[in-house]
Amino acid sequence: MTIQVKELIDKIKNEGVVASENEAKRIISEAKEKAAQIIKEAQAEASSYKERAENEIKKQEAASRDALKQAARDILIGLEKQIVKQFETIIDGAV
Repeated sequence: MTIQVKELIDKIKNEGVVASENEAKRIISEAKEKAAQIIKEAQAEASSYKERAENEIKKQEAASRDALKQAARDILIGLEKQIVKQFETIIDGAV
């Protein structure tokens, strides 16, 4: 009788251990799936941020180039006016 009780206790223990191990495996599997999903979402979000940042950089570079072109144009116009003014002064002095 004692042996049967011990065997019954061992059987219950083993079943509990197996059930616990199975539950632990299930929890770990779910955690891995959630982690993979979180990583996937984070990578997609990072890619989106990177793309937006690259587009913004391109816009800023284009705006900077346009501003430089405008500044160069303004300098040339100013220089042209000064040269014309100098020639007018020289011509007026010669007459």
